[in-house]
Amino acid sequence: MNAFPDKKKKSPPGRNGQSAVPVGQVQQENPALLASLNEVEWLRSQNQSLKRILAQLHGLLDAFPDPVFMKDERNAWIYANPAILELFRLPADAYQGKTDGELLPARDAAKCIASDLKTIQSRHLSLSEEIFPGVDGEVRYFEVYKMPLFDRSNGEYQGLIGIGRDVTARKQAQHELEHSLARNRRLAEHDELTGLYNRRQFRQLLEKRLAEAATGHAMLLVDIDNFRFVNDTFGHERGDAYILSLSSLLFANMGPGELLARSGGDEFSLLIPFTSIEEVSSRAQTLLSLFSRQGEALESDGFSPPTVSIGISLSDNAGSAGELLMQADLAMHQAKSAGRNTVCFYEPAQRDDVSRRLGLYGRIKSLLRQPDSLTLHFQPIVDLQSGAWLKAEALLRLCRPGQEDLSPYELVTTAEQFGLMGELSRRVIDMAFSQKAAWAGSGIPGITLSINLSGQNFDDLKLLEYIFERAHHYRIVPDEIIFEVTESQAMRNLAKSAHFIATLQEVGFQFALDDFGVDFASFNYLKRLPVNIIKIDGSFIRDIDSCPRDQALTRAICEIARAFGMQTVAEQIENAETLARLREIGVSYGQGWYFARAMPAEIFAAQWGVQSACPQP
Repeated sequence: MNAFPDKKKKSPPGRNGQSAVPVGQVQQENPALLASLNEVEWLRSQNQSLKRILAQLHGLLDAFPDPVFMKDERNAWIYANPAILELFRLPADAYQGKTDGELLPARDAAKCIASDLKTIQSRHLSLSEEIFPGVDGEVRYFEVYKMPLFDRSNGEYQGLIGIGRDVTARKQAQHELEHSLARNRRLAEHDELTGLYNRRQFRQLLEKRLAEAATGHAMLLVDIDNFRFVNDTFGHERGDAYILSLSSLLFANMGPGELLARSGGDEFSLLIPFTSIEEVSSRAQTLLSLFSRQGEALESDGFSPPTVSIGISLSDNAGSAGELLMQADLAMHQAKSAGRNTVCFYEPAQRDDVSRRLGLYGRIKSLLRQPDSLTLHFQPIVDLQSGAWLKAEALLRLCRPGQEDLSPYELVTTAEQFGLMGELSRRVIDMAFSQKAAWAGSGIPGITLSINLSGQNFDDLKLLEYIFERAHHYRIVPDEIIFEVTESQAMRNLAKSAHFIATLQEVGFQFALDDFGVDFASFNYLKRLPVNIIKIDGSFIRDIDSCPRDQALTRAICEIARAFGMQTVAEQIENAETLARLREIGVSYGQGWYFARAMPAEIFAAQWGVQSACPQP
């Protein structure tokens, strides 16, 4: 028997020293209390899960490279990730609970407050573009999405969430594109050096002015005498300065309702209202006197500015803008023939020449309207060392009966005179690209094709778009196309020529300077014209076998070309002796009747395969 009686077992002590109540007893005595305890436990578990999720979300937002922020119902900041703290240079521990007005500079705060208010009023997700200074002080552009938060039960505003995206690079690219387009539009209408209207825009304004005018007009064509001598002797910088001085003088002496343009490298066109022959003549003589006095003021270091010749035509004697310009041109050349530095009016006695030119204009307009009136022949450009046909020049030909008296040269010069060169060049480019695509489709790939342009095309920047569009349409490989322009035409406006050439070269097209060397000052131009190929003028080539001077000049051209990384092409090769001399000098390529005359596309294609595979010796 036990000495001590059995003692009743006690429940283990609970919290605060109180006895724990068995669950079963609680469930029996107070089931509602047990339910509350279970709910508290569930809420505690959910709260811990929510904290983990919020911590993960907080970490994600902190690592997010774009600005993220949250504001409460007072629009006070309750969260900002490091990206937005860096943007506004805010301390990480001092922004919470503060409004835009307390944190940001007044100007930035006003923008944010206005944007927030607009979003809250809309009650929907909003997108706005906002500009702020970056850490580096540069302006930064942001696209900001903001979402206002409202209590679903009572509709009260509770706060706002925002996410920003830095779009500065895109905006800068957009601004650069807009600037480039604006510059191209200006270049399409204005002369780059002087800022005056160019020939193309002046022609359009002239046509409009003549169509709307109730009274007559006089056209003054001002041409600088022997201007090329200035460029060749004193350099283009001095020549450009003289052009600027004349353009400023003309502009300063313009009257109401007058039009002024730089219509060529050394030529200005001035349209004035016609009052009387005496008044127009007096105006022209006044300009001559002003130019003469300005020339005297510019004399220095042996530089004596050239004089000018002025040709005048009257709209009453012309049926169109083209005729008015042509008459002024004839009168200007008459002034030069009379000794220069003088004024001449167009005389009706010159009408026969005008009528002939207008007749040519009508014929060319008709040819351009007919799809099968023009064609291209192709002359091979030969590797002088191997004799292989590697390239070809596309040459314009007429294929309509009854047009035999109209030579390609006359067609082109008349088109240039009457403003038809843009239409003609587009026709030639399309035919050349189409033929190249046809050759590639028939298994004759790799023919590098050379296409002639006019210097006037450099005023037509829409032609660049046309070239790119046609090249894409025909799947043309740009580096298999060479565009040619004569040296004299490229020199008319070096800046515009260089811009046009560089734009084509950026996508892979090549450029050749044709008829090079006629003026030996040509070497000065090579630094300013980024051409790939120099085509040596035939006047150096025809007698090169027997003329030491031609040999020396051609050799010098080749050496300069090699120094600039340019290829050379000799034109008008007519015999084996010339070929041998050019090989010895080191000319890269050649063309001429010794190899082949220009021929239709189908004949050229047939001979191409033979000559490229089995070259001439």
